[in-house]
Amino acid sequence: MALSAILSNQKKRVQFIQGGNTVIELDCSVRERHNWDSHMTEFEIENGQTISDHIVNRPAKLEIQGIISDAPLSLITGLLTAAVGHFTKSAAVLGKAAPALALLPAFDFSSIESRPSTKAYLQLLSLRAQKLPIDVYTSLYNYKNMFIKNISVPRESRTGQMLLFDIELVQLLIVQPSTVSIVKFADAAVSAGKGEKGQQEATQPGSDAAAKGFKAGLGVLGVK
Repeated sequence: MALSAILSNQKKRVQFIQGGNTVIELDCSVRERHNWDSHMTEFEIENGQTISDHIVNRPAKLEIQGIISDAPLSLITGLLTAAVGHFTKSAAVLGKAAPALALLPAFDFSSIESRPSTKAYLQLLSLRAQKLPIDVYTSLYNYKNMFIKNISVPRESRTGQMLLFDIELVQLLIVQPSTVSIVKFADAAVSAGKGEKGQQEATQPGSDAAAKGFKAGLGVLGVK
């Protein structure tokens, strides 16, 4: 397979979406953990057994170890594509290389703040501070309404200046509040669930049984 074909068929990269716009796109997803957990209710009964009557689906969790380098793949891809064009159609090499070369001035590595890795790090912190839901697109599943639970950024000599980070996200199930008219609760009888049942004789529970027992006791004593 030609190198240009490989570059044009890259695996879908992880993206963080907010307001319909991609705010962060990873250069590489080292590891992903997709967690769908369910909880079964348990109740103990008299004979010592445990029964269950319901299963609760808990919010989805997503853990990602990602990399954002200071040499973005969009730039590398453009340069490599231009190089392939040089070997296949040398006459058109300048035309194909121009879009890639035009990207070079956009990346000024003279200061830490201008590095793509630093910008991505600050963007992650901003997303966490905003406490707003984001969408996360992966090659396996697209998640909606995800919130950042934890961000961890290890730094060591072998990683150099690239941003290597671990992020944990949890999906929040957002419900819409409903309103109920209070008109039907204006009548206390209606609000208590009482309805018109007509005229009824007041009785006390168990009164007949008590009366029969009392008469039986009098008979034993010889009293009529």
